[in-house]
Amino acid sequence: MPRPLPQTPSRRSKRGKPLATSSEEADNLYRAWSGQPLYIRPINRVLDEDIRQLDKEAEEEDEDEDETVFYMHLEMEKRAVFERTEDSRATYQVGDTVLVESDGLSRTKGPPSIGVILAMWEIRKNGSQDASDPAKMWIRLQWFLRPGELGAHGAKREPLQNEIYYKINGRDIIRPQCILSHCNVTSKPPATTQLSNTKGRPNAKRGPGYTYELSDVQGGQRNFYCRFAYQTKGDQRGFYNVDWEKHRDGANASTTNPPLEIDLEWGSGALWDVELPTAHKRKKSVKNDADKSESEEGNATDDNFEAPSDVETDDPVVEDGDEGESDDSAFYGGRNEPRTPSKKRKRGTSELQSPKKRRNTYLATPRKPGKRTIVHPTPHSKAALKKRAKAKGSTDKFAIRPETLSFSAHDLSHLPEDPWLRSMNVLHVGSRPDALPCREEEFEKVLRCVGELLEEGSGGCVCMTRINFSPYKPAQLQTIVHARLKTVKDYLEEDAQEALSDDAVKLAAMKVSAISGDARRVLDICRRAVELAMAEKRTARAPEVTEVIRAMQNSPTAAYLRECSFHERMMLTSLIKCIKREGVQEIKWGEVQHQHLVYMNVLTSSSDPTRKPTAGELTQVLDSLVASRAMLIEDGAATQRKPEADRLVVLNLDQSEVERILGEVGGTRWKNVLST
Repeated sequence: MPRPLPQTPSRRSKRGKPLATSSEEADNLYRAWSGQPLYIRPINRVLDEDIRQLDKEAEEEDEDEDETVFYMHLEMEKRAVFERTEDSRATYQVGDTVLVESDGLSRTKGPPSIGVILAMWEIRKNGSQDASDPAKMWIRLQWFLRPGELGAHGAKREPLQNEIYYKINGRDIIRPQCILSHCNVTSKPPATTQLSNTKGRPNAKRGPGYTYELSDVQGGQRNFYCRFAYQTKGDQRGFYNVDWEKHRDGANASTTNPPLEIDLEWGSGALWDVELPTAHKRKKSVKNDADKSESEEGNATDDNFEAPSDVETDDPVVEDGDEGESDDSAFYGGRNEPRTPSKKRKRGTSELQSPKKRRNTYLATPRKPGKRTIVHPTPHSKAALKKRAKAKGSTDKFAIRPETLSFSAHDLSHLPEDPWLRSMNVLHVGSRPDALPCREEEFEKVLRCVGELLEEGSGGCVCMTRINFSPYKPAQLQTIVHARLKTVKDYLEEDAQEALSDDAVKLAAMKVSAISGDARRVLDICRRAVELAMAEKRTARAPEVTEVIRAMQNSPTAAYLRECSFHERMMLTSLIKCIKREGVQEIKWGEVQHQHLVYMNVLTSSSDPTRKPTAGELTQVLDSLVASRAMLIEDGAATQRKPEADRLVVLNLDQSEVERILGEVGGTRWKNVLST
């Protein structure tokens, strides 16, 4: 049989395909053929070698000296952690679906890609009996695409959990060491209809040679669902129904049965291609596309192509985002042949007829439909809408949260019938009530604002501003504590001893409201008082509360804050003021400096220094607080390029305790500033 003329290698496009690259450590994995050769033919360098790997020596070699040897099975050392069993090697064969390492040389790792093995071969000298060279082993894959790999301008649909798409014309050549493990692909829908996350790949920095863990493959899942084939380009771009099991069995049977004669095209994987249906011209109106509902789009998939099939089917669903194209380019399944545009002529008109002028007509450049502008309501429109609502007799109001202060959802049956133990449990800060007590007015205000915006019907976003909750008053703090203790009484007998007396609760509420008004602080004080009385099985009263408050005031943090210098206390106060004003914990250093200089005119007394510090002196104060870990400052290579005033600082102490101690040390003026 005469040999065909040598072909010039052409560049294979990798656009729209995963880039299979292995890490450096994977190149040293054991890999060898298993079994006898499946088929031997002369080399076809266009099909048998990756153009990216060709070098000058390979191009200068005589093709008569090389041959391509195909194999059915490949034995290779396992890579993925979840496949590590007693047998450290895995066997792959033609037709297996596998996970492939993508971007192996990159520090940013994404989930593995999915493919099916179409052919496996090596290139050797004619008649050579030497051992196989791993550097000349190749595998041809057919890619599947994850929803996140379709591209920003591709057709879109809502994927199911672990759903992938069979890529039409998605064949590629990779090295065996790029394969991670086996996986399963089925056309049976998953048990749950949970939609998968179609966002980008996770941004996890991992060095070269990273070994995939269980969480890298969809949370350890190696089962994928395929119901559609996807065409990435051309007029027939879109999704096509495909029966994966039927398509795989038919293509694999033809691939594993080699021909009796020499065929230079054998092993190309062409039998795995999904044939697109014969295109029928059907004009797709832009207006109809815009008005098409989701139900119509779902019903259109009934006419999609199902491969393989010899029966000609209806038009596939082509979902492209080019809404501004002309009607000629909006056909279903249009061909790519160049066509001469034809002019449209009116029927029934004479060529000698004089042109007539038409009224209210002019020539204008066609424009794309613009975005709808949302008009903000004016005072007149607000009044008109309210008047219209009253005329219609609208009396619906937004429901406020139930005014319940109980812990009905807090089950205490798992605890012993001990009033002290159960009281300590409900007084813990982590125990959440059904509703937040003593904040009904704030919630009503928020819901009223939202209701007014919705009733206006002006559209747009509803922007909520930050709401500053005022500190709790003594009566409110007592209500919060008694609401929690009431649950303990409901679960115990009527004659059970109380763990905390009313006078102890009143004393703790008065002490906390005078300093910060923080409900968490009064809950902590009451819980510790009950803990002190628990040893003697008696009711906790005012002496226990006083002892707890004294111990909290003598904490290491309190002792440190009392020993701070004037400017250190001033800087902590300035940071707390910025935190309350901005509503965030991280504050720019320049804002803290400015607030520090402002407070020099407010908080200084006759015994305090009145000279305003310079920027260098404020930096020294910051360094002192950072060294004692009272404050933290942003650090790192990226922050070194920032201006010094833009670096972020954060308070590393309990804010309520800092406010309390600074208010005690500084006096009434400092206490008033810290409470606002």
